[in-house]
Amino acid sequence: MVVLCKKTLPLLVAAIALASCVEDPYSHTQPQLVVEGWIDDGDFPTVFVTTSLPFTTSDTTDVDLVQHVLKWATVTVSDEEKSVVLTGRVMKHQTPPYGFTTTRIMGRSGHTYKLTVDCPPYHAEAVTTIPPKAVVDSFTVTPCLENDTLYQVMAHVSQQLDLPQDGGYKFFGISKCRDVNYKSCYMGLYKPENISPHSALPVYNLHRPNNSHFSPFFSYSDTLKIKFTTLDGPSYAFWDSFEDDVSLSGSPFFSTNSNLRGNVSGGLGYWCGYGSSVYYLQPPKKPCVEN
Repeated sequence: MVVLCKKTLPLLVAAIALASCVEDPYSHTQPQLVVEGWIDDGDFPTVFVTTSLPFTTSDTTDVDLVQHVLKWATVTVSDEEKSVVLTGRVMKHQTPPYGFTTTRIMGRSGHTYKLTVDCPPYHAEAVTTIPPKAVVDSFTVTPCLENDTLYQVMAHVSQQLDLPQDGGYKFFGISKCRDVNYKSCYMGLYKPENISPHSALPVYNLHRPNNSHFSPFFSYSDTLKIKFTTLDGPSYAFWDSFEDDVSLSGSPFFSTNSNLRGNVSGGLGYWCGYGSSVYYLQPPKKPCVEN
């Protein structure tokens, strides 16, 4: 089995467990509970609940995926003060287009949040802690010297934070003309030792599945919304395995037929707390081309 994030949102969105399409026996694999959820500092929780989808063909449509959404699940988020049952609702532009959220509980740095999902015969739990908020001092946005249609972004970060053990940093982004939800920035994961008083971290393009013309740089039509987050250890482990999967999936020498490392007990998937800061970037003025 391998967990695949079909369209990452903030993520990244619905993590669907997919069986290898090489052998027919996988078509009889028992479904498993799949949970994808997060809570940002200063924002409300969002959770998607599905069952895994074994298949023997690549022709899987969004309609097929919707049939695996558990709309009647009871999804609860608890902090040190209260426990709140989330409300299920249609979420346009998401995959799947149905999830759970609430405005009765908000993420706060330094606080721990427990997620519980009940939908008989399934029961799952996960815990995450929101680290201190990540901050970018400034961004450098410059044209690519090798290509007059692309530009590159560098984030200058100097603040060294006291992160949970094995935690780290992650970039997400939205291209205003192409996206509604956050997507993972390619190779956008950093350990604390990458941060120094003079750090310049590259911010690469957004990962989109099935993009055969990927460039790590941005085009001049991309007005960006960048989210820089801190992660606790289990959240970092999930995104580390996700980036390994993205990097190796195109290689004939490495297998990606393994589950992403999640922190959900009783199911597959993740529940992440993010210490987040959001920034808006305008593309640079396109350089003139001399005839």
